[in-house]
Amino acid sequence: MNVIIVEGMSDKKFLEAYISYLNEIFPKRYLIIDRVKNAKGQDAIFSVLNTQKIQIKKGVTKNIGILIDANNSGVQEKIDNIINPAIEKTFGVKNVIQSPNVRVSIDFEGNNINIFCYICNIDGKGELEDILHDMI
Repeated sequence: MNVIIVEGMSDKKFLEAYISYLNEIFPKRYLIIDRVKNAKGQDAIFSVLNTQKIQIKKGVTKNIGILIDANNSGVQEKIDNIINPAIEKTFGVKNVIQSPNVRVSIDFEGNNINIFCYICNIDGKGELEDILHDMI
């Protein structure tokens, strides 16, 4: 199973619509995201990761993507103060994510999972809406 964690309901709805569109345009790529979970802040990301532990132990969840906004705090701040603490609290592994847009593999109780992280930003700040606005 593939799971993507986003910060809020609007990001969740946008991502689900975009994935649906991609699946129609490129059906042979088999872009399958089984669940898009919305979370707000470190504790919420931890909560979503923590609920996936059972599925990871069963070998069901293989890939987890974390898609959040840089906002005004910036990319590295999000990695250091939100993403890595949530991963450490869940899986007991410190400073797994060093930079966004890199796949990191973690062994959790004999099960290998991939964690992907993308932080929406323009010049290190901002959010998904800013990227979409600049495109228009």
